[in-house]
Amino acid sequence: MTLQSPPPRVSVLIPSYQHAAYLRGAVESVLQQTFSDLELIVIDDASKDDSWDVLTSMDDARLRLFRHETTQGAHRTLNEAIELARGDFIAILNSDDLYLEDRLEALVAEAIKTDRPDVFIFTDIAFMDGQGRSQEDHPRALGYMKLLEEARNRRVEDGFLQGNLAVTTSNFFFSRSLFVKVGPFHNLRYTHDWDWVMRASLEVPLDWLHRPLLRYRVHGTNTLSEDDLWRHIQENSLIQAKALIRFKAEGSPDRLRERLSALLCNESLHPTGLLMALLAVLDGFDDSQVSALLLGTEEAPGLINALQLETKIPEAVFYSIKRIGDVFDANKAQTALLEERFKIIESMTLEVKHRDEALEGQARTLDERFKIIESMTLEVKHRDEALEGQARTLEERFATIQDMSLEIAHRDEAMAAMGTLLEKRFEAMKSMGDEIHQRDQAIHSLQAELHSLQAEFEQIKKKPLAHLLRTIQRGHKG
Repeated sequence: MTLQSPPPRVSVLIPSYQHAAYLRGAVESVLQQTFSDLELIVIDDASKDDSWDVLTSMDDARLRLFRHETTQGAHRTLNEAIELARGDFIAILNSDDLYLEDRLEALVAEAIKTDRPDVFIFTDIAFMDGQGRSQEDHPRALGYMKLLEEARNRRVEDGFLQGNLAVTTSNFFFSRSLFVKVGPFHNLRYTHDWDWVMRASLEVPLDWLHRPLLRYRVHGTNTLSEDDLWRHIQENSLIQAKALIRFKAEGSPDRLRERLSALLCNESLHPTGLLMALLAVLDGFDDSQVSALLLGTEEAPGLINALQLETKIPEAVFYSIKRIGDVFDANKAQTALLEERFKIIESMTLEVKHRDEALEGQARTLDERFKIIESMTLEVKHRDEALEGQARTLEERFATIQDMSLEIAHRDEAMAAMGTLLEKRFEAMKSMGDEIHQRDQAIHSLQAELHSLQAEFEQIKKKPLAHLLRTIQRGHKG
């Protein structure tokens, strides 16, 4: 006979969808808890990414894996996981969030301390981004801190009228027996967690452990980041209307005031939508009929959206009280701005009047100057005519100068030819001078010879015989 191991004290449920990047961290944050008497049920809701490969690569006896062939949605996946769970307590963790390591230990201890068979416990949370870094300055984190500060002064159930204090199903810890009383999660895309905890508050006190034992991840694919305006309006109005009908005022005006005060501080309160939802609930329909009527189907819009289309009421009438307040504040700021601008315009109008007067004076001055300019224009015209006459005279003179320049050029050419001729004649004269010089030298030579002959002749005349003999001798030698 095989001995059966005792059921785990806590069943942790992870509905997994399209979070392969974060899934291993989520699973490990459960398996590494200081409280180890647990089972971890993970149902992959037909993810298209590598989520299933991540899950099957992990080995731990406490890990139970299941997979959908087609996407069922968060509420059906949670209901299925709870049916599979064997623990006394149920804890939920979405596949992109993380448990702090002592979360389950602290929650189990708190559950035992209540000494009640049915419990619902939630904790404070810390915000992180896609990389696990702290995001305490994120708008959702700042809104959450504001909600906590205001809710600490209210009853916890009233705090949930003001807003979803738990924020996410990852922050749910409850007894299996409570789930049997409250029933399954409903088919609500954005508010199935808020709806369930408000229903649970009718069965048990809600316990709030003021420690941040959950890290909630904000990123672009968070469900609440989707912008389906009418789905948000219809779901919020539906669960708030049901809560108001179910929560009794206990015959106390003070309790009525406290509940209404919490509701009016709810930033997701849609006054017009809530009124319509309340009338639908009061009309006697059961939960499934009211949900179908308010939320509509793929073929037909929900009641609130349908009535807006039918009556042509501006869509802004259905906005949340916060958004309506923001619009009011924006209009008030615009009114103040317009008043300020009107005063500026009045001041500018006065200034424009003064400028108009100055412009009129300038216009008169311009008229006077225009007359002067007309007179000057006439004078300029006369000067232009005179200049045109001078220009014609200059053109005639220029033509005469051009003719003279041409004649001078011809004369220059003639003078150049004469210069060339003179140079040639100078060369000829120079050549004749050289020839005359040579002839002069020859004449000088002849004159010298003549003088020599004359001298000899004189000698002959003095000594004729001796000279005759010398002459004869020279003749013989020659």
